[in-house]
Amino acid sequence: MNRRDWFKLTGAAAAWSVFPSPAAMALSATGAPASGRATIDTEIKRIMLRHTWTTTMSSSDFRDVLYVRYTRDGLTGRGEGAPIIRYHEDARSAQAAVEKAADYLATVDPTAFTKAIDGLLARVEGE
Repeated sequence: MNRRDWFKLTGAAAAWSVFPSPAAMALSATGAPASGRATIDTEIKRIMLRHTWTTTMSSSDFRDVLYVRYTRDGLTGRGEGAPIIRYHEDARSAQAAVEKAADYLATVDPTAFTKAIDGLLARVEGE
């Protein structure tokens, strides 16, 4: 595994962190089995860095961060991601990818992790 593959894998894991734990998703807030359709909200915020971040490639004073909120049956999962320009990533394309897969994410069973993540990655190829 090279660095790029590692970053892709950890990025996918971070994207998946917007979902509540399987145990939490198994029951709704009332204790009944989870069965409703989920909602997915996204927002991009510009975070100003306390110190300029410099690498051999560039310097930056801010990061555009994508925040995602997944709500289903009274439970909410939150996640965030700060795309890396070096890998041709940006918050707008990440937001578009999440929105492209929103219908899928709203109906998928998040407790079936392998099936859900495979379906998600097939819908957002290249992200």
